[in-house]
Amino acid sequence: MLRNRPRIDFFSTLLEQEARRFAAEITGLLNNTVTNGIHLSARIDERGRALVRYERPISDDASDGAKRSSGDLIPLTISKKPERFGLRVYHTLTFDEECKYLRNSQSSFVLATTDRACPL
Repeated sequence: MLRNRPRIDFFSTLLEQEARRFAAEITGLLNNTVTNGIHLSARIDERGRALVRYERPISDDASDGAKRSSGDLIPLTISKKPERFGLRVYHTLTFDEECKYLRNSQSSFVLATTDRACPL
């Protein structure tokens, strides 16, 4: 079992690099169209899959008790007005069976209103 460890580490590292590249491309697309200044993160989960999602920034002195959640809403606005809608983006990435190509094994997109009084 230890013999396979370097191969697993290599593919895990490669998957994380590719997931970060994918996240950067999607971040650029979103920042140049429907939002400004966001960053999608990429990390490897305990099952060896890459997770790409948005986590809203939390200040060090978050006195409001705010915490990052799994797939926070991306504020949809390109002006200085407060956002009225948000987009939740979540991708699960793996390699194909031959470990040649990045595969989007699961994705989720949710459009939601940020005003609880005005549901979609």
